[in-house]
Amino acid sequence: MSNLLVQNIKHTNGTTAETISSSGEVEQPQMTVAMFHKTSTETVTGNKSPITDLTDSNGSRGFASRGPQPSNSSGVLTLPSTGLWRVDCIFGMYTANSYSYLYGQAKFSTDSGGSFNTGCIGYQELAQNNAGGISTTYTHINTFSVFNCTDASTFRIRFDCGGDGSNFVLRDGGHTQFLLTKLGASQ
Repeated sequence: MSNLLVQNIKHTNGTTAETISSSGEVEQPQMTVAMFHKTSTETVTGNKSPITDLTDSNGSRGFASRGPQPSNSSGVLTLPSTGLWRVDCIFGMYTANSYSYLYGQAKFSTDSGGSFNTGCIGYQELAQNNAGGISTTYTHINTFSVFNCTDASTFRIRFDCGGDGSNFVLRDGGHTQFLLTKLGASQ
């Protein structure tokens, strides 16, 4: 049996693709894991587009980011590099309105934010004040998408939410958060 003994795997131009620690852990410097959370709870009437008060979660609630991070401009994220990106969304909301629905979505732009398209969307139908006497309904809407970013200079992601026009409360912190993970090279 043969062993391949290396510490770094590099491209011929000198760029390090992987580093192997003495304990056997593989580090890939081009990979990114980032998380943003809503900074403060707010009451929303109608729709929130985009969710503007996002805070980088690095160092919060046990999370540690990895690799180059997306930049954030009033809730619109610019990815640090091209690639296939998985975006996981959790929208924490509640409402006391009768027979309403709520939604949360991740939208993307390929023209620097000039126009956005829906990448993924999740809905929750709520039925309060029914025979069971429910007055307030709490929910978490979970959804995800994989985006193919071929030009990081023009690709943007934002997060929107809303409902049937009634008031709802969009919760902060761990209730509303977004995880971005680079899976590999763009296609």
